[in-house]
Amino acid sequence: MPTADWTRLEPDTQTNILDVDLADGVAARLADPLWMLGRQWQMGELTGEDAASPVIAHLEAASYRLDTIRLGEDPAEPYDAARLAVEALVEHDGAEADERTRIAGGLSLLERLGEAGLTEAAGTLAEHVPLRPGLPDGVVCLAVHDAGGLPAILGVSATQRAAFDEVVAAWAAWFRPRAGRVESAAWIPDRLEYRLAMTARVAEGTVTLTADEHTGGALDWYTFARTELLAGLAAPAERTVVDVTPTVLHIAGMPALSFWEIEDPSVDPGRIEVGPLDTARMLVVEAALAVSADWFLVPLRLPVAALSRLELVRITDTFGVTTEVLAAEAVTPHPAWNLWRNGELPYLLVPPPAAGNLTAEADQRVLFVRDEDANLAWALQVVPQVQPAVELPTDPVAATLDPLAVPADLTYVPISPIDADRTPLVLVDAGGVRRLVRARLAGQRTVPTGTLIGADFTLRDEELPDEGLIVERRAELGRTPDGVLHLWSSRVKRTGARAPASGLRFDQVT
Repeated sequence: MPTADWTRLEPDTQTNILDVDLADGVAARLADPLWMLGRQWQMGELTGEDAASPVIAHLEAASYRLDTIRLGEDPAEPYDAARLAVEALVEHDGAEADERTRIAGGLSLLERLGEAGLTEAAGTLAEHVPLRPGLPDGVVCLAVHDAGGLPAILGVSATQRAAFDEVVAAWAAWFRPRAGRVESAAWIPDRLEYRLAMTARVAEGTVTLTADEHTGGALDWYTFARTELLAGLAAPAERTVVDVTPTVLHIAGMPALSFWEIEDPSVDPGRIEVGPLDTARMLVVEAALAVSADWFLVPLRLPVAALSRLELVRITDTFGVTTEVLAAEAVTPHPAWNLWRNGELPYLLVPPPAAGNLTAEADQRVLFVRDEDANLAWALQVVPQVQPAVELPTDPVAATLDPLAVPADLTYVPISPIDADRTPLVLVDAGGVRRLVRARLAGQRTVPTGTLIGADFTLRDEELPDEGLIVERRAELGRTPDGVLHLWSSRVKRTGARAPASGLRFDQVT
């Protein structure tokens, strides 16, 4: 039976002249334009709808800045997004500064004193608080400054005191977050999460946005899961008024708007696999194929770290008709529709800018996994690696002198050995709260290092999912809009730990 193979599909006008056939086919000439008009009339494409395209969009918005922040249970303090990095405030883990940071802090103070003309004080700084020969210790300098004894040990005279205090105060404000002596009050140790709240004074009152389960990284609108509105005076609103030209929404893979336009072959909507529950995916495909050409984008710049509300949208079309677009809740209200909204208030939260644009490799990484076979949970220290304990060799001479040292047919093993990087977590119930508490196996000769698994480490049982947790400590460097650099250490938690089975067994006879 004959078969047909095609290696190339192209328009053909049947002239047997390759150049002419291909050119005429791609041109797609119409031999009967009236037939095309008739088909358009039959399909209803010529039905008059008085539809026009938008030309100008007039938008008016009101914004209210986030003005306070509360870390954990601490009192609220003023917040300014231009000079404060919210990640540095919330996520700083308070670990002790390393030697490099201590030296950098001391050298910075030495340079500042020299630039201010306080050369005598700068010359004796390294002698009184040395970390290494010629290198002052910044952490010790800060401690002595807080105690009020820095001018005395450096021999600052009364005439130099005002200039000295000004230099040291500026240096202390710069170095204190880097000294790492105060842990953020937002950290919840037994949940491995951060808790914070931010407030803004809007037209309806004072809004408090609370994030109970922040796992680290940049804040976003969905970070704040709780909203509370209290009566209060509103702050002056920042008005944003723009007139822009709407642009047609473009989705990758959408049909070409023109007959003579070659469509993108990289996306094939017909090959998209969807199931009965993939409603969102099917809606995206439907929007791309059917109505994407009827949607327009209107850009609007809003201030960061603020709650904003769109108060007016007025569209002027190609016919010169002006139409005011109402909010969806004013046309067809639906109590379940609250996308991009925090609570019931009609505000969009534009979060504070992410300052941590440079992130170092994790200096500590711990995996938390469950072990159903051993009826335990494990904390696996991956970074830094735990060195295995050195087993003491047996004395062969003493073994030969022992009359009972006879090779046995069966050997009783009370507990099988485990890797040195594993720390057992035992489930205890205290006061109705189930917690995983750090423990130690009999004969285990290694202990974890770092700050993530301290001696008093506890973790609520419900916080450890079946897929495990990964907790990292890392250094971050960022710059706030005022141009100031911020350096801090943060903790980040995410799910998805993968670890081999421990192989722990008790009471074996081999």
